[in-house]
Amino acid sequence: MAAADRLFCLLFPSPCRVCGAPLRHARRLPVCAACLQAVRLAYTAPGCPRCGRELGAAAAVCAACSVAPPPYDSVASWAWYDGAGRELVRLLKFHGVLPAAAFCAARMTAIPTPPADLVLAVPLGPLRRRRRGFNQSERIARHWAQTQALPTAFAAIWRTRETAPQWGLTARERQANMRDAFAAGPAVAGRRVLLLDDVITTGATVAACALALRRAGAAEVHVLTVARAPWPAGPAAGREGQEAA
Repeated sequence: MAAADRLFCLLFPSPCRVCGAPLRHARRLPVCAACLQAVRLAYTAPGCPRCGRELGAAAAVCAACSVAPPPYDSVASWAWYDGAGRELVRLLKFHGVLPAAAFCAARMTAIPTPPADLVLAVPLGPLRRRRRGFNQSERIARHWAQTQALPTAFAAIWRTRETAPQWGLTARERQANMRDAFAAGPAVAGRRVLLLDDVITTGATVAACALALRRAGAAEVHVLTVARAPWPAGPAAGREGQEAA
């Protein structure tokens, strides 16, 4: 650490926004190195390439996808939605710590992703976006797309109605809440789309987005998220994954 940084931290002490320990750096993200290192990686764990669920022995896809595959082609997540990983999402989403978006996007570049033509983000409804002041998924997607030299088209998918928050709902209730909640435009026709979101829990939100993208002619839809809630995802995971759009 530079002497100037050490002096700044000494004169203007501030706590880590995750654990409360005094920060020993003067970076834009107010999280200590120990907490950042404590994030549990999800993309390194073996899982179903289609939905991310835990795989059975010698299975190519999980049992659920073998019976009823989701409308997206693949999903990958950087971190598990617990501990420091969960707090990073919350800092961005609920406390407006915008540098967390660039940090997460940079870490997500370690995840192997299929070829894509276009990067989209799960949209917020107009009311929720006005209240929050920004779309956290769009912020992350913009940073990630820049690292991949890929174009974005955030206006190519939108919400057709305001939806209730997903937290506290069962998987079936989440699906009903998101049914026909999105529409997509002709910009996605024939394109391989990379759809980015902050958290995936049951997959209801990204599935509803993927259906809208398929109806608009998207050739492929691949999902990338900052974090994912551990499976199985039901009422408890719904409460845990309250940050999901």
